[in-house]
Amino acid sequence: MADRQSAPSLTLPRTNWEQPLIHQGNQWLSPIRPGNSFRHNFDMHGGADRKDGTEIAGERILIHHNTFLNPKVRPIAIRGKPCDKAEIYNNWFAQEKPGAEVLRPWPASPESKVFLYNNAFGRTKPVILE
Repeated sequence: MADRQSAPSLTLPRTNWEQPLIHQGNQWLSPIRPGNSFRHNFDMHGGADRKDGTEIAGERILIHHNTFLNPKVRPIAIRGKPCDKAEIYNNWFAQEKPGAEVLRPWPASPESKVFLYNNAFGRTKPVILE
């Protein structure tokens, strides 16, 4: 079970609905994601989507310094395995804890090459869960 810390050590983004999505390569940075999606806010296609027999879903994926406001939408889906890795850090999720409601694939692991760390969870009083 993860420990809840009441004093987050990350700087949460300001609320700015006009802030555009910044995409550089496979790096995603957008301070606010209101959650207007039906399934995911960020979706990296790969694996079976490629129809070439590989599991590849991008090279290196960085998702950081985002706020995901809709607890009914899975914020991140990575459909396959990154060649290098996917790092998801310094984000604020409306969901109360990490899990399949936050990230596909779950659990994040060295085997999946997906790493989830230093993120805050909770809609009203976010806390970092290690």
